[in-house]
Amino acid sequence: MPLPANRPLLLALPLLAFAPSGLAADCNTIADDQLRLECYDALFGRPLVLEESPVEAAEAEELVAALESEQESEVKKHLQREDLLFGHKFAILPHDKTYILPYTYMKSPNQRSYRGLALGPDQDEPLDNEEVKFQISLKIPLVEDFLLQDSTLWFGYTQLSLWQMYNTDASAPFRETNYSPEVAWSIPTGLSVLGADVELFNLGFVHQSNGRGEPLSRSWNRIYAEFVLARNRWAFSLKPWYRIPEDADDDDNPDIEDYLGYADLKAAYKWNDDWMLSATFRNNMQSEENRNSVTLGLSFPLPGRLNGYLEYVNGYGETLIDYNHRTQRIGIGVILTDWY
Repeated sequence: MPLPANRPLLLALPLLAFAPSGLAADCNTIADDQLRLECYDALFGRPLVLEESPVEAAEAEELVAALESEQESEVKKHLQREDLLFGHKFAILPHDKTYILPYTYMKSPNQRSYRGLALGPDQDEPLDNEEVKFQISLKIPLVEDFLLQDSTLWFGYTQLSLWQMYNTDASAPFRETNYSPEVAWSIPTGLSVLGADVELFNLGFVHQSNGRGEPLSRSWNRIYAEFVLARNRWAFSLKPWYRIPEDADDDDNPDIEDYLGYADLKAAYKWNDDWMLSATFRNNMQSEENRNSVTLGLSFPLPGRLNGYLEYVNGYGETLIDYNHRTQRIGIGVILTDWY
């Protein structure tokens, strides 16, 4: 790395006390920086002052790298870490959040969907307010530089489960599991909007189903476009979608858009590397019978390698079986991977 222009002059200053006063004064009167530097070089010589040692060079490079890193967004750093793993043939990367909440409390469980069905040995055993909630979310890169340079085609899988572990009267069943395989094309944009960098544009297809038979079967297919924006420690995601129509006879939830709307809006702020506050918003954008939902998450450091996770849900669509039921839930547990 080249030295700053004034580095040799600064290193030579202590020698001025031993220089002939007249010559030093003559050099000092030269206005041109380069000529003045050459004057001092001629006066004191050039040994040791114009060459950096390997240690000095390494320290300078580390300092520049650290300064550049501070200017990058947290999302950009996350994408750089992913790039390091793409070269591995069997790379499996985090996708959405992966966490387990051993204890959650629901204010009003969705008893209606299970009415007349046996959850356990006793018919019509009611749902408990307490249950376990966990999610696993992974992705693998399929093709790098797909159609465009630096873009990636990938496959993702997310599974969300609700477990009535404390409902021993009903044999502690898994009351709902949602399976969400998807394929997406991620394209870095290099664009900026309102002072934020548009780090990625994702175009994808996702199928979501609870894998149940009638009358509990729920599923839908969507194509989506996602814009991921970042500024320093902030991250935002706008994800509008279009539901692929189904035949009326096969549609288990024809009015799902009246509850879940047509897009997700996410926002997150990360500080001290181990703390993150995130929020997901939905609204059906209808003036009459307006419905909305919000999910708030807080991850925080714990001793060891895991982070704690606190989550609050209020609204529709936490799971497919509850798409038309307003859920109010709070839970606490641990998180393995966050959104970014």
